[in-house]
Amino acid sequence: MSIAENATLACRNTFLFSPKLSEFQADHWISELGVKAKHSRQKIRELSGGNQQKIAFARLLESDSDLMLLDEPTRGIDIASKATLYQQMDFAAQRGCGILMTSSYLPELLGVCDRIVVLNRGKLMGIFDARTTNAHKLMQECIA
Repeated sequence: MSIAENATLACRNTFLFSPKLSEFQADHWISELGVKAKHSRQKIRELSGGNQQKIAFARLLESDSDLMLLDEPTRGIDIASKATLYQQMDFAAQRGCGILMTSSYLPELLGVCDRIVVLNRGKLMGIFDARTTNAHKLMQECIA
């Protein structure tokens, strides 16, 4: 599928959908997220992993969801792409969107989350305020 088709996938079955509007919206997200692409009709498989991840995130932003479920959203992407996604996550949260994110990288969780829930083999080990906890305390709960 193209970048435009991917970015607007959640909106494709609406009454007002049009391919031209899809390309226009995709062009907006390409610019907003700094996606390195030739044009919105380019196939997504031709993009780098970080740019593919940005378009996947654009799909969530385009759908204007009240809740985002993000599973390791920055795994394997470059630092600049991570910064862009963190910024967009912050903007979404400021608009009132709830974000539930999993990550195995503790500094990322401590840097972007309000609260961190630690689960160990399906058991709730604790809920921590990210501003007042640290990686050592979280790791202690993970291995308890």
